[in-house]
Amino acid sequence: MLWERKHISDSVSVEVILKRINQLVLLGINPLIILGAFWFVKLDSMKLALLPMLGVLTLVLGGILAISISKFQKLDRGIRAAKDQALYNLYRDRLKAIVVDTDGIGWGFHDQLDGMFFEIAQEFGEDVD
Repeated sequence: MLWERKHISDSVSVEVILKRINQLVLLGINPLIILGAFWFVKLDSMKLALLPMLGVLTLVLGGILAISISKFQKLDRGIRAAKDQALYNLYRDRLKAIVVDTDGIGWGFHDQLDGMFFEIAQEFGEDVD
């Protein structure tokens, strides 16, 4: 919707925008929602009061560790990083089947997978219908 209304341009890919939004939600908004859910609950014991804080700490620490370890190991998105035509040819049909099978799943999941598959196919010089 933002792209159609020209609030964002082609200079920033939609994939990058969606990635940043996911990070914001998982590492920023989600912990606030968890804390907010426990804010109004009457907690008589201090041990119970620590539960929401441990939940938030788990989410934030897990996200930070996942990002750090992937950067440390220089992990990228599998096939795209491999740049290996033989590997792509081996998994092409499976990837296409996953995209087809996810049709109808809401929240942009199918569209995201479809876009990623299209980009990978283009990278290997394939025309995708």
